[in-house]
Amino acid sequence: MDPIKYLFEKPVLNGRMSRWTLMLSEFDLKYVPFKVIKGRAVADFLANNPIEETKVVDTWSFPDEDVVHVENDVWDLYFDGASNNIGYGVGIHLILPTGEHVPVPINLDFNVINNVAKYEACLLGLRSALDLGVKKLLVHGDSSLVINQVGGS
Repeated sequence: MDPIKYLFEKPVLNGRMSRWTLMLSEFDLKYVPFKVIKGRAVADFLANNPIEETKVVDTWSFPDEDVVHVENDVWDLYFDGASNNIGYGVGIHLILPTGEHVPVPINLDFNVINNVAKYEACLLGLRSALDLGVKKLLVHGDSSLVINQVGGS
């Protein structure tokens, strides 16, 4: 529920809510619900406006007959780091091209802040992948700072 809509539509407010309503009333705010496009309207539009140049796809032809086997040798690396008053640690999760999962939890024995723990997790994950001889690696993490810096942006 939208809090501004709640404030302006509730007839009786007490305490903090009434103060918020009073403070927000000077800004001349008005709640306007989002406009949505119904899925049926999109389907009707597409049905009424077909694409003129339609091409029949031959499902029995194989355009890449010379390709017999494609090898998927991409590994996935998921990392995360955390620091709190209990301790400091990193988590690394490698997924092999065969689908096998290799989780690696590591406790850090030195004091770090949360961002440094995430850097350590990324570095330890990259070192682990190099030690395993990984050639192609997709790195996934929840820290945009670390991902953008490792990616060079």
